Formats: sequence, C-alpha cells, structure tokens
Amino acid sequence: MKLFCRIVVGVVMLLVFVPHVSAQGDLNLPLNTPTTGTLSPSAPQQTWRFEITQPQTVSLDVTRITGNSVLIAILNQMNNADTPLQLVKARGDADGRVLVPQLYLEVGSYALTITGDLVTAGGDTVNYQVVVATFGASTPVITAFTPSPTINLPPTATPSTNLTQTPVNEVGISGFKLVETGEQLEFGEMREGAFEQEGDIHQFSFFGTAEMVVTLSFSRMDEDATFDPYLRVQAPDGTIIAENDDVVETTLDAVINSLILPVDGTYTIFAGSASGFGVGNYLIGVGLGVTVADVERGTLAPDFTQTSTLEFYGARDRWAIGLQAGDVVTIALNRVDITTFDPMVELEGPRGVSLAFDDDSGGDKNALINGLTVVESGLYIINVAGYGNSDLGTYELRWSRQSANITISSPTPTTTTLSLPSPTKSVSQLPSPQASPTSLTTASAPTATIFATATATAATAAAAAAVLPPTGSEHGTVEEGGVFERQIDIAAGDSLLVFVEGYWSFDAILEVVDPSGVVLETVDDVGFNTTFDRNPRLTMIVPVEGRYLLRVYGYEGSAGEFSLNWRVQ
Repeated sequence: MKLFCRIVVGVVMLLVFVPHVSAQGDLNLPLNTPTTGTLSPSAPQQTWRFEITQPQTVSLDVTRITGNSVLIAILNQMNNADTPLQLVKARGDADGRVLVPQLYLEVGSYALTITGDLVTAGGDTVNYQVVVATFGASTPVITAFTPSPTINLPPTATPSTNLTQTPVNEVGISGFKLVETGEQLEFGEMREGAFEQEGDIHQFSFFGTAEMVVTLSFSRMDEDATFDPYLRVQAPDGTIIAENDDVVETTLDAVINSLILPVDGTYTIFAGSASGFGVGNYLIGVGLGVTVADVERGTLAPDFTQTSTLEFYGARDRWAIGLQAGDVVTIALNRVDITTFDPMVELEGPRGVSLAFDDDSGGDKNALINGLTVVESGLYIINVAGYGNSDLGTYELRWSRQSANITISSPTPTTTTLSLPSPTKSVSQLPSPQASPTSLTTASAPTATIFATATATAATAAAAAAVLPPTGSEHGTVEEGGVFERQIDIAAGDSLLVFVEGYWSFDAILEVVDPSGVVLETVDDVGFNTTFDRNPRLTMIVPVEGRYLLRVYGYEGSAGEFSLNWRVQ
C-alpha cells in the first residue's frame, strides 16, 4: 500500500473546510497517554479532543487491537466557532496501524476522529489504542485492553456552523461510503464500475462451497484513474479470509490468487482504494480455479502468427484450432513486451481436457508445446494466460501441424441426414504454473462425430457446391435433415461477413469450413437471449488463402427456406 500504508504514514495538508460532528459526545484525549476506544456499527467513529498550549511537534499512533477494519485517522484543527480545518487524513496498514511520526501543531484545539472502513459496511467491531505524544515525553505502554465506554452517536448530528452536515450513516466523517450493496458476481464475469467520490467502497457477493478454488481480480480501467485498488474477501461468518493491495510491486492493481473457500455460503467482496483517496473506473471479477474470465478470441489458422494482448489480470485468451486424429502439433507462444511479462500456454482437447501445458520451455520466459500427437479429430483450444495472473502484455501465438494421412471413402458429397450433437461448452482451468509440459496418450480414443456426407475438405465438395462471387445474396432451401453448401475463394487477411435470414420461423445454423475440411465456426441464434433473433451472423478474418465452404442446415434437422447473404472485403 502506497503513501499511507507503509511503516510511516505521510501528512496531507488540506486547507479546506469539512463537516464535523458537534462536540457533544466527544472524548477527552490526554497527551502522552495511550487511550483505548471501541468502534461498532452503532458507533462507527469516535472523536477525541485535545489542546496544544504551545507550538510543538507531536507523533500520532493508532493501533488496532481486535477486529478486521483498516483504521482511518482524521485530525482537524478547530477554530473559535468550532469549525474544523482538516490537517491529516491517514489510512492504516494491513495490520491496522496508523502512524504519523512527526507533526508540527500550532496552539489551539484539535479533534481526532478514528473510524474503520468495515465498521459500517461490514458490521465489524474494532478495539483500538490511540496516543498523541509530544517529542521528548516518555510514552507508557498499555499491556491489557480495557474497552472504553460506548458512545452512541446520533445518525444525523447537528453541526455547530452553517455548513451542511452529512448523515453519519451515509458517508460519515471518514468520507467512506458503501455505494454498492450486495451485487452478486457470476463466475467468469467481469463487472465494470466507477468510484465517483473519494473513499467509496463497493460491495459484491458470490456463493461458494467448501474447498472451492476461486481467483479474484480488481484493476483500474484507464490511466486517468487515481485510486489504488484494494481487495478484501469476507467469509460467511464475517471473517476476512484474504486481501490484496498490489499483485506485484510494479502495479497498483489487486489480485487474490487460488483462494480455497473454507465453508459453503455467501462470500462478500469489498473493493476500495488502499489510500482512501482517488476516483476512476475499474474492472472486477471472480472466477473458478486459477483464472478469472475467459476471452474468446476466435479461430487461429496454422502457420499464421497472431499478435494479441492479455487485457486484464486473471484473463485467459482462448483460440480455436481444428485438428485431425494423428496430427502432430507444435505451439509457440512468445512475449512481445520484454519486461516482466511471462506468458503460459495450454492445449485443451475437444472434451475440455488439458492435453499439454508449458510455461518457459521456449526460453526467455516464452512457452512451447512441441511435437504433441493428438488422437481425436475435432476442435481444440489453445489457452493463453499470464504467470500467476500477475502479468499483462502483448504476445505472438503461432501453431503448426504435420497432418496425418487420412483416407476418405465415397468422396462425392451428397445432401443427406445429419446427426447433430447438442452443443456443449466445457471450460478447463490452467494447471499450476509449476507444471511441466505433458502429453496425453489414450489407448482407445473415441471417434469424433462427422457428417454423413463425408465432406472432409472443401475441395471434395466442388462437385456439389457452386462457387460464389465475393459479394451477393442467394435464396436457399433445405429439406428435412438436409444441408445447403456453397464455396467461396478468400485471400488471407480478408474479412468474411455472412448473414443467414430464415423465412417463416426457420431456425438456421451456419458453418464455415476451411480449405482443409475443418469446421472453423458454427453460429446459431446470435441474439436469441436478448432480441429473440434466431438468424446466424458471422464476421471473421480469414488467416489462410483458399476455397472455403459455407454450410447451412436447420436446427435439429428441420426444413425451411432462407436467404444467404455474404461479403468478402
């Protein structure tokens, strides 16, 4: 934690007037005498009064004895009208200590307010010790804690000046305000938010079970943000079980890695600023396992170098590739940012099982999976993440394969009945960063589902599928269990845009097949959950030059009419 949360807490001179609770109920703080106090939800702050009779230098030391809150100390100088002039606002460290080792004070009356960030927000109760010591005076040490009498402050105190008093239960003297309450986060979801006022705390929740492993990320969204992300997790019983300020020394963003949940129940996330100051936009999320959220990057063709960037802490980029049984695949992941960025790579099989993982086999923190033979035809996923979720950076990803010799009988495609599996999505998690590259050998591998048309490559479909121009529209019809196919020539780097509009409630499914016969994309119901649009739409960058196949068929083999609209640019 930065300026206010190290061994020594800095002094901030703010020549501005701030609201202050009237003197009624304030406590007397004798100089050079350690004094104890208690904060609770009914009394979330205490104000101590003391006098300085001659100009001198003092030290301020506040120590948390019990509780979980980070303490905040606010020192005001009071004028004759009891109007405060704020001199110091300091936030304690993770151990609960606020220390201002040297502070010069003029003659006058002073009010020292102590509060805790979770007292109001999380229902915490804190016992603490405070001492203002003049230089040269001996400071006695209190070895036993005796709670001070509880001071029940009214929820809306009447100020002694004409300034507008802010209700304690809304903001409080500390300036902390719980502006988000109880919003539930879903695993794998990233939520955007903004701190509009200094001292805001945002609260979220998620439901977890005992022994579940979760990872949390809390980061600034832009360089204009001035707050220092600080993250804490509270268990169902109110205990703080994890917290983080800076995931690494070179960044302010916060990450809690691989937290093992102790019990079943609802967990609370408190997100705020470590210093108590600053505003700005943020991104927060929680995920199962060692990553926070997946970013679907699309299809990656072989022998094509793709440059991309991990965009937030805890992100995992997912790239889809098509492989045939017997293919020998090599995947190279190289960092572009030659700083601390340490990328990791994983190959995930069609059934969601991790087949290989690597961190540094490529040398210089680069990752390499070399010469892995796959035993099943289908769609594979290349996962890319940063080591320990503590790295962001730009990378280059490239894969190649030595294709297996495949003999295909009855190469002439025909319109026939499809056997369509129900769509499923399996999400795997990257193994621990210490894992070594491994390969999976299966004695008897299941066979991937293949269309009965035996269309193994786009070239073998030439006899039945017409070749389309770069731009156009065509009316099409499929019988029950049938398919509609068209070919199109596309250069590497061009964009392919396809829109299929079904007539009379026809629910169409669109597939794009690459020149080697691998299904690159399958699209269905792109807007069904929001706009009830059953029509598939697709935009993709073509990585390899060749003749591609556009395939349209009905959901669950249904028959219908449609228009196929396309453009290559």
